[in-house]
Amino acid sequence: MTDLIQTMIDQDILGLTESAAVRAACAEGMPLDEALLARSGLADDKVIEFLAQEFSVPLADLDGDDPDMKLVTSFPARILLAHTLLPLYEQDGNVILATAKLFDTSGIDELHLASGREFEIALAPPTELARMIQRLLGLGADTVESMIQNEDGDDIQTLVDADGQGVNIEVDEDASISRFVNQVLMDSLSRGATDLHFEPFDDELRVRARVDGLLQEIPIPMEVRRYRSAIVSRLKILSQLD
Repeated sequence: MTDLIQTMIDQDILGLTESAAVRAACAEGMPLDEALLARSGLADDKVIEFLAQEFSVPLADLDGDDPDMKLVTSFPARILLAHTLLPLYEQDGNVILATAKLFDTSGIDELHLASGREFEIALAPPTELARMIQRLLGLGADTVESMIQNEDGDDIQTLVDADGQGVNIEVDEDASISRFVNQVLMDSLSRGATDLHFEPFDDELRVRARVDGLLQEIPIPMEVRRYRSAIVSRLKILSQLD
């Protein structure tokens, strides 16, 4: 890894001050690719292009056609979001997976355990990749996925009491609804929104935020329409409306 940093210095990609910051981050345990993205002062796409060339890893084309949503949604949203991973397409039985992490394979390992699929990676800038994942899956996709899984399990869990007997209890959905609403609120704040519109229709729920005077639609999972009433109820509680 030291040789790679020296290569970047020799090619006038990295300055001495920045290289020292990268080395210090690596000494603290940060993987080199993440250290370069966080401490080098270089644009993310420049770091990713350099790493792809040095390690002969293809670059993900995020500007081309969107990935097949049937493929994307066949994997757990919580893993894709937590590790910033995006399945792009299938090739020779493997799934080509966009990632910004060259050396940390924990997310890919978790995805393999969950799906049984084999992967080949393509590198992409982290911010651009995260933005695309959110656009495709929708904000709060992991939370909605969890609610659907609970619902598919009839919202019942079995606990074992002190006598060893099974006891059925209902899963509390309120916490998940609150989490989803909070995710939307925090995202809107990060956008600098001045107001937020939840617009429930018969067959969908639309969310729009006003930023710089213009309403912008916030992508949310289609499945969230199943929880329109619960979301509206939560918003009434937050607004102290009867």
